[in-house]
Amino acid sequence: MTIVFFTYLDKVNISNNLSPNVLMHCGNREDSLKAWSLLIELLEKIFGIKVDDDFFIFEEKPVAKNNAINFSISHSKNGVVIALSLNKCGADIQYKISSEKAMKLYKKVLSKNEIKTFETNFDLDYFNYIWVKKEAYSKLVGCGLNHSIFDENASEMFVKKIDDYYIAVATNDKIELIEL
Repeated sequence: MTIVFFTYLDKVNISNNLSPNVLMHCGNREDSLKAWSLLIELLEKIFGIKVDDDFFIFEEKPVAKNNAINFSISHSKNGVVIALSLNKCGADIQYKISSEKAMKLYKKVLSKNEIKTFETNFDLDYFNYIWVKKEAYSKLVGCGLNHSIFDENASEMFVKKIDDYYIAVATNDKIELIEL
């Protein structure tokens, strides 16, 4: 089971106990500090995992030491999504993309069929849904956005719109969403 948590960053406090590695990874970005504080709180309070100073390994993608748990974390504007699983997972959240930004991006990130659908309907919801699905999938498998999002690496793809946020999770597990 992959458990996905969604909340707003203005509901999250920055922990005073963030490790030097996490602080270095986040820099002075308040939104990142809040998202990581929430991740650590979830790991400790809900899953009973002790998060010490060297729990996270920061390479290309941050991972838990000894693969204790798989996680994916993403934030956009005031929204944050965190996926936690015993299996690989990728999660993304995106505040709605404006029509101007979509027009600049769509030929770079959409497949030929997706471009045709987008140009025919000019549907911003469609673009936003495809964007977060591709981001979540790329986090799952470690590839760029130009790959197909439908293959054996993600048997489960969860996509939901909450307010003006688009959320996607890719995994091989069943997915449960919890709004905090």
